Amino acid sequence: MWPAEGIYFGTKPEKETDIYLHFLDMVGQRLNYLPVKRMFFGLHDDVFNISASLAKVRLLYRTRKDHKTGVARMVATEIEYLHGVCRSIFDLWQEILVVLWDSIALVDRSVKKRQLPQSYREMLFCSNKLRTVDEMTKRFPGLPAPLAECYVRSGNFFADLRRFRDRIVHQGAGVDIVFEGEKDFLIAEERVPFRDMKIWREEEREPKLLIFQCRVFSMTP
Repeated sequence: MWPAEGIYFGTKPEKETDIYLHFLDMVGQRLNYLPVKRMFFGLHDDVFNISASLAKVRLLYRTRKDHKTGVARMVATEIEYLHGVCRSIFDLWQEILVVLWDSIALVDRSVKKRQLPQSYREMLFCSNKLRTVDEMTKRFPGLPAPLAECYVRSGNFFADLRRFRDRIVHQGAGVDIVFEGEKDFLIAEERVPFRDMKIWREEEREPKLLIFQCRVFSMTP
């Protein structure tokens, strides 16, 4: 028998295509004494699901000639699903940080710790305004500045991701048109939340369009 899917720890990948994510490695090997099992398995399920969804997009492009109509709509539903999974990853990671933070005793006992919020959005925003590093470390005394900087760096992407998901889930909006290009499916360059991501190479650009599959949600550098 051969396992249908799984995760493993090792000094090198069993296959060249296997993904290594430092934060999952850290949770599995360093934080497993904490009650984070549900979040840990939820995170690696989300990574599996993202991989499966991207594989479906790749499969749809390869077999697009077998379908007279509807391929773009199939891809659009995958894009919608991917946004939801990415949103889930942020909140699962926040839940792990909450548990980790609760287990930490500050060296300076005069500093009174505040509990971190369960929601990633509540951590990042105050009245829909993105907190600065200074504002975050003042609100949560003892919070390491590098962690606050990590939060702030993710802020604009998270805000766009949340805005897109809320439009879909709560406001009845849909995914923008997905185009069929010569190399892959294409999306509009100004699409939220990818408009500010500097990840596309020149050969992956067409006038006002970006190749979707090559770089979006890429798991490797």
